[in-house]
Amino acid sequence: AKALMKLDSLVLTPSHLAVIKEHACPQPAQVAQLEEALKENPGVPLALPEEYMWQISRIPAFQARISCWSFLLNYKETATSCGVMFSEFTKIQRAVRNSQMLQKLLALILAVGNYLNGGTERGQADGFDLETLTKLDSVKDNVVQSRDARHLIFEMFFCGAQDMGQLAKESSASFYDRGEQLL
Repeated sequence: AKALMKLDSLVLTPSHLAVIKEHACPQPAQVAQLEEALKENPGVPLALPEEYMWQISRIPAFQARISCWSFLLNYKETATSCGVMFSEFTKIQRAVRNSQMLQKLLALILAVGNYLNGGTERGQADGFDLETLTKLDSVKDNVVQSRDARHLIFEMFFCGAQDMGQLAKESSASFYDRGEQLL
């Protein structure tokens, strides 16, 4: 308890603080129980864990002190970890934003969706929610039941139209035949 009062990092390491915070930092109800036990049995010493909790409870604002000190001791490691994760996220974001192939794939998905929704109010959309990508497997192929819209899209992406301009202009039977299988 003295080390906690003095914020002595040589005695209480971040791992020790975590254990104290998790297991030895008494809640208000526990402090009340300890006080009651001491009043009812003034000559009976507390067991070691209860004595430790009692001593910690005597420190002003002990819970806030432990949380704040733990944060300060772990800040550098946490900040470094967050910096690394942010750097990785930035790289991923840059790769996604600059990917020509991803843009072409999303354009193809939009074109297929517009074709399948042609004649409805959802046809000729200018974009779609990313959640739509999770629903592509629900549009089944009428010929081969194990295939769905994802198969059509990736077949067209890897084997079909070489560029999206060609796809947009394309009115070939193969595109429409493959699309009709999904209707």
